[in-house]
Amino acid sequence: RAHKTDETDAAMAMIERVERRFDLTPQRLIGDMAYGAAEVVGWLVEQKQIEPHVPVWDKSQRKDGTLSRSDFHWDAAADEYRCPQDHALRRERRQFKTPRAHITKADTILYRATHADCAACPLKPRCCPNTPTRKIPRSIHEDARDVARRVAKTEGYKQSRRDRKKVEVLFAHLKRIL
Repeated sequence: RAHKTDETDAAMAMIERVERRFDLTPQRLIGDMAYGAAEVVGWLVEQKQIEPHVPVWDKSQRKDGTLSRSDFHWDAAADEYRCPQDHALRRERRQFKTPRAHITKADTILYRATHADCAACPLKPRCCPNTPTRKIPRSIHEDARDVARRVAKTEGYKQSRRDRKKVEVLFAHLKRIL
């Protein structure tokens, strides 16, 4: 929801139209950063099983000297992040009578540290200097985004990027002429 554009809506509609009309499903999708939004990558990987050859739209790296999300370790089995001091950041700390999804409007789940852990932590000035505790948003499509990050490290991805540039040059040339 947060980053999907008309361009990505069109790509999703185009893929579905090709599947319906021609019974074809692409093995990979090559695109620019607009296709790297979490919702689109999630749709490609989770629903369509299409390998995403797109750069992942990622704003988790901090530029102010504080710790970024990549400084925390994700433990999928425990459904929690671990900070550099090995404290747990969890989506919930107690059981609710009515189960909650904990999904925000931006399709993320917030993982939070406890006040006691953060207050006594020697890394607090580098971790969360302006807030009492640290919280980390995790996209509901983060597993699919991890697939796209792994694909981005392959030779096939590098070739896809080169191929995409060639096609873009041709389209720019045609657009200028026509």
